[in-house]
Amino acid sequence: MSRLARNILFNIIGQGLVLLLGFVAVKYIFSLLGDDALGIIYFSALINSILMGVLEKGVYSTAVREISINAKSDVVYTREFIRTGTLLTWGAVLIFGVIIYILAPLFVEHWIKVVIVSESDAINSLRILGISSLSAFPLSFYASILRGLQRMEYNNIIDVATTALQQLGVVVVILVSGNFLWVVLWLATSYMIKIITYLFVCVRFFPVTNFVPGFSVNVIKRVSGFSLKMIYISVLSMLHKQTDKVVLSKIETIGVLGYYGFVYNAISKAGLLTLAISNAAYPSFCDLSTREDQSDLLGQFRKLVELVLYVTVPIFALIIYIAPPLFTFVFNEMVSQQLFVPVILLCIGFYLNGTLSVPYRLILATGKPEIAVRQNILALIFVLPITVLLVYRYGIVGAATGWVLYFVFGYVYILPKIYRKCLQCSSIEFFQMFVRVTMIAIISYFAVFYYIYLEYRLDIFELLVAYIIATAIFLIVAYLSISELLRLTINRYASSILRLK
Repeated sequence: MSRLARNILFNIIGQGLVLLLGFVAVKYIFSLLGDDALGIIYFSALINSILMGVLEKGVYSTAVREISINAKSDVVYTREFIRTGTLLTWGAVLIFGVIIYILAPLFVEHWIKVVIVSESDAINSLRILGISSLSAFPLSFYASILRGLQRMEYNNIIDVATTALQQLGVVVVILVSGNFLWVVLWLATSYMIKIITYLFVCVRFFPVTNFVPGFSVNVIKRVSGFSLKMIYISVLSMLHKQTDKVVLSKIETIGVLGYYGFVYNAISKAGLLTLAISNAAYPSFCDLSTREDQSDLLGQFRKLVELVLYVTVPIFALIIYIAPPLFTFVFNEMVSQQLFVPVILLCIGFYLNGTLSVPYRLILATGKPEIAVRQNILALIFVLPITVLLVYRYGIVGAATGWVLYFVFGYVYILPKIYRKCLQCSSIEFFQMFVRVTMIAIISYFAVFYYIYLEYRLDIFELLVAYIIATAIFLIVAYLSISELLRLTINRYASSILRLK
């Protein structure tokens, strides 16, 4: 099995287990602590996402790119890069931690609508969760080092193990104390455990002195152009991805934000396959682009794009099929019905997002992030105002609709430019594949989906049987429709698995 295929497999298994574990604590938080507690947790996550949006893509993409290119060939530069990254990421924790501490009372008093939890508890919770979750800055940096080394098995082992520990701890704390603040303290502790674990693994590959904060002017000069473009993308992307939830937190109760935040995060995790493929492909794209191997780069890109277009359809279809009974179990039937249409729209949006993930990694690998910068600036002008109006008019349905519009705009603007500037070919082949996949998905899944929508059936057995039949039809037709190159690759891996048995 190639390193690329192995990394994809580790990403799928690891992130899939993380997704399943994520449902455990939410069930207990909602049923035993109430929707206010759930909403405060997700509002803290929203603040963290906004702050992370300022630097995260710059940290992540730059670290993966620099480590994958220089880890073996330039040890001195790699050491200085890691030391400088350590200083910048922990410095961000300090700066933004002070900001969160100061602003937490203002958020509680003038923005969010708390019904059950006291204002003092809400303020303390926001401070603890917001500051501790900023560990995601250095955490993202350490995780990116491992991705740059193409050792993603460690990322997924750590993510699964620490998430399992976090969820188990939440359940135990709730059952023992029933106190929301103790849950908050445990969540903060679990963040620290995760970052220590990542750092411990990183020092297996680099001397521990590499992780002592330092500063190198040479590193800043070398990466500043690429990193600044990535920060622009991060900020603009953050505005598009978080504005709907910011507006919701003002016009709805904190509990509604909690429902929507949970569903949004859960469905985003369902894009684990595309994330696994694109994350695994990124270091490989960087390597091929550096070697100027255009033929292999184009071949690998085409194969991965087609793979993503097809294999993610059954995942999002499954979410739509099981959403009614699943969210009735996690919340209740009334909340489940309220979430049904947003779930469908979010699945469409995240599917479109996933199909853009491989092209997006290509523009980073080829050093052309300005394409994404321009796309996000134009979307800020044309899409974001519409999203805000939709949220004010239709609440969570409007928020989910705005999410779909953002990626439709991305299809129209960014894909032709990626194909023309990065691959020197036409994007018509992508749109032909997309139309073909869409038609096969509609034929395979629409009839049963329409029945579910009209009857609102909640029997999980019937839903799963219907889904299995529809998926079998989809996979058969898809296999007959894919390119010869992808079919040969699938057959080769299938033969390898059979021989192992």
